Parts: sequence; structure tokens; C-alpha cells
Amino acid sequence: MVDKPEQTQSQVRIGTVTYPRSSPNFFPGIGFNAALGAGFTSRLMTEIRVKRGLSYGVGSRFDSLKLGGSFSISTFTKTATTEQIIDVALAQVAALRDRGFKAGELQSSVKYVAGIYPLRTESNDAFANMLSGADLYELGRDWVEKYRERILSVRAPEAQAVAKTFLKDDAFNLVVVGNAKEVVKQVVNFGKVRVVKAAELV
Repeated sequence: MVDKPEQTQSQVRIGTVTYPRSSPNFFPGIGFNAALGAGFTSRLMTEIRVKRGLSYGVGSRFDSLKLGGSFSISTFTKTATTEQIIDVALAQVAALRDRGFKAGELQSSVKYVAGIYPLRTESNDAFANMLSGADLYELGRDWVEKYRERILSVRAPEAQAVAKTFLKDDAFNLVVVGNAKEVVKQVVNFGKVRVVKAAELV
């Protein structure tokens, strides 16, 4: 808990460590996350913004580097609904991990990711970055060419397996920036709370 008493909103980050870029979990993880929190029709956006109006923005991502990686959920809400937004976010991770995808959900999600991929390579600068990244992470020279094919080939069991391995209920760390006086009592059920004044981190 990072205490900023003047805040009327809470910034919420939920995260854990995962796998490196070269891991076979990379593409299944993208598939899982595409359904969970990578687009406007994702579960997090639907449950947090559309159905409950808890926040204007929420998203999740796997960030994989050469030696390791992370998973994170990022959102914000008014102080009074801090506990609720964390509850909803964690519940959506658990539901998708444990009960799986709805009919057509994974296929639709990976098609979205595959569809926007060319936009990330349309400039010479972006394309050069993609190629240099493939070399840096030792991914093979066909990484860019076969990216869309590989994401579209992801199947539900392997996507769920990534979540069951890395996104267990007890795996997450939680960081909240906001009014500690009002928020600490809302987050004590998520684990041991350590309060740090924002000025101490500058």
C-alpha cells in the first residue's frame, strides 16, 4: 500500500512472475490473456467497466524477456470500490483458468491479436525492432513470418495450462497507490499489508 492521502482514486496493480520469451508457454499465454484482458471485449473490460462501471480502463498482459517474465493486471477506481475491483479482477482470472473458455471465445480472441499484428510491423522502424528482438531472444529468423500462424494455432487446453501453472490464487502480489486510511481496511483480506508513504519512494 503506497499512501497518498490526497488521492480520491486507487491505482491497482496485480502481478506475478512467469516465463521467458523463448518458452513454449509464450503463445498459449497470449491466447489466455487475449480473452482475459487484452481488448475492449475481454472479460476484465466487460466485468469491470461495462457491467459494473468500476473503471474506465483495465487490462492485463504477459511481458516476457530473455531470462524471465511477468504477468500483470492494471486498473484504477474510486477509493470506495478498491476492494471490489480487486475481487472482480481476481475472480475473472480464476474463472477463465478453472472453468475455461466459452464457445468461440478463444478463437475470437486470438483472431483479434493476429489481426492487429501487421499494424505492429507496418513501419521500417517497427519491423527492424521485431527482427532485432527475435535475434536478442534467440527466437529464430521465422519469428515474424510465423507469428500469426502460431497465435492462431493456440488451443484452449494449452492456454488454460499456462494459467494453472503461473496464475494460481496465491501467486499474486498486489500494489495499491491511494489513501491508505480508507484503503487498507479494504485489502487486508488479500494478504499481509505493508504501508509505505509515497514520499519514501521518490
